[in-house]
Amino acid sequence: MPYSPAGNQIGTPGLREQATVYYDRRGLDKLYAMLYFAQAPVMEPRPIPRSSGRTIQWYRFTQPTANTTPAVDGVVGTPIPLDSQITSGTVEEYNDFTSSSTLLEDTDIAQFVEEMVDFMSYRAALTNDTLARIEIDSVTSAQVSTIGAFLSVSDIRANITRLKAVNVMPSAGSDWMMVIHPYHEYDITSDNTAGGFIDLTKYADPSKFLTGEIGKVGGARIVSTTNVGTSGSAPTTVYNAYLFGKGAFLGVDLSGSGPSQVMDPANQRFQTFVTKGGPSAVDPAGTIGTYVAYRFVTAYKSSYTSNDQYRFRNIQADVQLV
Repeated sequence: MPYSPAGNQIGTPGLREQATVYYDRRGLDKLYAMLYFAQAPVMEPRPIPRSSGRTIQWYRFTQPTANTTPAVDGVVGTPIPLDSQITSGTVEEYNDFTSSSTLLEDTDIAQFVEEMVDFMSYRAALTNDTLARIEIDSVTSAQVSTIGAFLSVSDIRANITRLKAVNVMPSAGSDWMMVIHPYHEYDITSDNTAGGFIDLTKYADPSKFLTGEIGKVGGARIVSTTNVGTSGSAPTTVYNAYLFGKGAFLGVDLSGSGPSQVMDPANQRFQTFVTKGGPSAVDPAGTIGTYVAYRFVTAYKSSYTSNDQYRFRNIQADVQLV
């Protein structure tokens, strides 16, 4: 028989409305940065009790020096006065919100409120982490350059040595904490210095690692994030790499109103407030369906005082990959 095409096809002019579109009810996954700066061991928590004001003050006594002068027999010496230095931090409030219309919620094929919650959760977590990182970047006296063109194993060992030389202790137990950009991760893992980078899988006890940890160099546990400070512009952008000792920075939360601790936004949620709208004095017709908001009260502060040392190093380094 001779071939005869179908009388009604997808492209038949009168049937165009039949070619409908199926919309997936689930949005595609989004790209999230890992967030390390706003929590321990980088930030040492120091909460302010409620109803106690906005400013917290700390003090640090000056370290004593050795007395190498022999005492005079029978003579009472002079008492040594103690001295201290103070620093302070003042908490600020951070909040934001979004909302949806009642009509949108009544007609949308997807769960739009869930999208708003996800959006505000990450916005809050990224805001909190960035506030901490801005305080860290503001301490320009702790900025150092690399030994060579790019970040290397030698840079990490050298700056650990510099911190040890002023009696700074490790930040994470017996280990130091280092936060770098993924571009620096490439530089470090590509460095073939003998006894240099130790992959996470080669730890004596690989079960005891930080979320997102990639390995160690010279006793520094390394994690990477894209939320680091930079300077310059492409193709010569310089990225900051941070090496933390114990007690370098203080995180101040107003008790009960502090930020959620979110390190992995893909699997952790920042606290948000979901409020259903409806008819009210300010919205008589109830045109607002839902509000989603966050609020937290916090401050981040370097612990440095003039009678102590900077307890971290900010290594500013060019990268091989751009």
